[in-house]
Amino acid sequence: MREEKNLKKMIITNNSTIKDALISLEKSGQKICFIISTSDKMVGTLSDGDIRKGLLKGFNLKTKVIDLMNKDFVWVTKSESRMNVLDLMKSRKINVIPILDKDKKIAGIHTLYGILGSDIKSNVAVIMAGGKGERLRPLTDSLPKPMITVAGKPILERIIHHLVGYGITEIVITVNYLKEKIIDYFGNGNKYGCTIEYINEEKPLGTAGSLSLLKLKNKEPLIVLNGDIITQVDISDMLKFHNFNNFHITAGVYDYIHQIPFGVVNVNNQLIETIEEKPVASWQVASGIYVISSKIISLIPKKQFFTMPDLINKALKQKKRVGAYRIEEEWMDIGRKSELNRARGTFLE
Repeated sequence: MREEKNLKKMIITNNSTIKDALISLEKSGQKICFIISTSDKMVGTLSDGDIRKGLLKGFNLKTKVIDLMNKDFVWVTKSESRMNVLDLMKSRKINVIPILDKDKKIAGIHTLYGILGSDIKSNVAVIMAGGKGERLRPLTDSLPKPMITVAGKPILERIIHHLVGYGITEIVITVNYLKEKIIDYFGNGNKYGCTIEYINEEKPLGTAGSLSLLKLKNKEPLIVLNGDIITQVDISDMLKFHNFNNFHITAGVYDYIHQIPFGVVNVNNQLIETIEEKPVASWQVASGIYVISSKIISLIPKKQFFTMPDLINKALKQKKRVGAYRIEEEWMDIGRKSELNRARGTFLE
């Protein structure tokens, strides 16, 4: 998300002085200035910390900013994802990143406030991360499936960043297989801008069973995700869709398209009626992303193996409203080697 409100106040030229930079900081309310050349190209940044260091070194208010600006600054393009921007902010410990166009001119800004949203959501997200990942052996012999990396980052970390990027700051992770590797890596979530709690499945409980162990903190709908997916789904929009339609359960669905690599022949009594060259079929499949109203949790039996299809079917039998939210953004299920390889190719690992 881009915030343009104070952008003009943050920009000064490379001929400006430290005094000009201080005035800019005061007007914008930010802790950094963007410095541009006479051709409007961005050439550096100057933070309040840079100014303090400069003054301690003997610079004065008339010193040109070009003499102490940071030329090795962080910037992104318009196409950069929210998750990657949040990653940069976390790794560089910064709250503002400029967006540059192809000519290196400032096209906008990302702020941490803008990325997280105007208000933090009170919805709790539950990530199912207790599975053994049998189909991915030997990769999962010594590593939980959600900790497999794509582009150098565990899948589970990508999910957490994505949730935090939509203002979800209370996250529960269900664990079982090699749980210590997950708990030791993520801890209490502070370094990710959220709080993380854990539900320990003493035995596998399926994709919904562990929800029976959840201590509900409020009546807001839960966001439930499988721990082996990579997605850019709009969490805010899915929550709005769920609430607007008064659904008890909303399942994210994704168009799965498959092309048969052969000509398909329709035969009747040994006679060919039609032949179709490499037809394409499409199905809407469950994405492993759900929004569940808190009242539905009572339908889940305590400490018993119970899957999400079990929960949905039970809800339908009780005439509950179950909706389908179509996911049009990126979505990958990393539970199969072919999909894992495709994800790694997509993210250029």
